[in-house]
Amino acid sequence: MTAPQEVAARELGGRARRGIGLLLTRHAVTQATSLVTGIVVARSVLPEELGRYFAASAVLGALSVLVDLGIAARLVQRSEGLEARELRLALTLQLVVAIALLGGILFAVRGVEAAGVAHDAELVGLLLLLALDLVYQAWRSVQAIELERQLRYERLAPVELCEQLTFAITCAAFAFAGWGAWSFVWATWLRGAAGAMTLCGASTSLAWPTWSLAGAPAILRAGRPFQVASFFQGLAGWTSTAVVAAALGPAELGLVNWAAGQARRPLPLVGIFARVAFPYFSRLESPEAVTAAMTRLASAVLAGLGLWIAVLVAAGEPAVRFLFTERWTPAVPAMIAYAATLGLDALIWLAAAAQNARGLVYLATRRAAARTAATIGITVPLLLTWGHMGAPVGYFIAVLVTLPLSFAGLGPGSLARTLSSAAWVAAPTTLAALLGAWAGSSALGPAEGALAAVGVAAATYALVAWAICPREVREAADLLLRRAPGSSAPTEGPS
Repeated sequence: MTAPQEVAARELGGRARRGIGLLLTRHAVTQATSLVTGIVVARSVLPEELGRYFAASAVLGALSVLVDLGIAARLVQRSEGLEARELRLALTLQLVVAIALLGGILFAVRGVEAAGVAHDAELVGLLLLLALDLVYQAWRSVQAIELERQLRYERLAPVELCEQLTFAITCAAFAFAGWGAWSFVWATWLRGAAGAMTLCGASTSLAWPTWSLAGAPAILRAGRPFQVASFFQGLAGWTSTAVVAAALGPAELGLVNWAAGQARRPLPLVGIFARVAFPYFSRLESPEAVTAAMTRLASAVLAGLGLWIAVLVAAGEPAVRFLFTERWTPAVPAMIAYAATLGLDALIWLAAAAQNARGLVYLATRRAAARTAATIGITVPLLLTWGHMGAPVGYFIAVLVTLPLSFAGLGPGSLARTLSSAAWVAAPTTLAALLGAWAGSSALGPAEGALAAVGVAAATYALVAWAICPREVREAADLLLRRAPGSSAPTEGPS
């Protein structure tokens, strides 16, 4: 590596660490807020109302993949510079698709009503009103491309913080006032308005639509692999949602998706590391450097997830009973089952970032397609047999059997090295969960039980992990987490 390349790599690494610090700060604030507002929503909204919102969100999740066209990920991944014309073209294409989909939804709803087909009027209304957010998401994704490419998270983090806080606070306020599932509509609209205003202030230059579509076929072809990969990644979840809603009803859907949301609270943290790692990996010089960085990062991330899994297993039941009320306790087994998949989810996310950074998008697509087929094939029969517990169990099995595909193209033995480097996490996680559960079961009430379980599990995990964790994990955690915005720490890239 030449001297200019070393300087550029150090600067990029410094931006990556500062970006992680900023996004972690944003995550801490939003998680604290979402916990409080989530308690308010859970105490104010019935499971069937939440289930209708989840059903509408699944439909919109599928449509958002069509709107995105894979363009944003492709332009962020590309190493050469961007022209303003490309951003304007990307924005135009995405807005056209978003508006066309809005028209299609309205036409389909009118057709269903005219034909007299039985339907859930509240669900249809939620879908129509929430679909307006597709236009904002199309506009937003393009405006953030250049900031993502430059790792300018000091500008993006406040925008995302504003969006998430607006959504959480608005949703809680309307739910407390008795608006039920419609609280999510107001929250979505106000989130878009707040995000648009803050993003306009954060962007160095805004992209605007263009009448010229020259170059559209090329940009669509470039984004297609990313779009297909995103589609397959989401297909299993959309299918499970549809099966639960159709076979078990909105109340069961509300329970199982609520359980998944609670169990997966740390996953946005993994997303932060994967998000910052993607442009960083894309600019590393060799495939070996990408794989080595991904393996070390995965070990540190799994160490953090171990604590959450132990606490959730130990304190899940009394904590849910105390904080969210009895109506949500049927979801506790599903919540613990989803927690068991967190480590596998983290490995998949980080490996996908490494594959995409190396241009192996077709491998990520193949893996996503295989996991989707496995998830659907395993989960649907389990849902019909076991009820909503079939969703987390089927997902765990499908992810486990397709995990090797996530490491294809990352070098021989990459999966084995990653798993062996993080195997030590099993000991503190298991011991902390067992001792925490024992402490919680011996307490008098749900509040005392939750506090006892959390305290014992956290203390046990910290002591055991500190005693046995490898030295490189401590170094990686220090390198990634000690950096705060504006500090004078060295600027080497992530280890």
